[in-house]
Amino acid sequence: MAIVPALIDIMMSGVAETSDFFLQQLFHSAGKEKNYVRIEPGSLESIKEGLDAASPANY
Repeated sequence: MAIVPALIDIMMSGVAETSDFFLQQLFHSAGKEKNYVRIEPGSLESIKEGLDAASPANY
């Protein structure tokens, strides 16, 4: 079943790449292509879980 993680990765990257393309076109049509910056982490290990906590202490 090693194909399942690969299929999930393909589906998720397709969504991200489609959104990126749409936003690039949107900014380009508005004449603001230099204002669009896509920041993508190299790996999910670099993301700190504490930043995702939706508790009153994090407001």
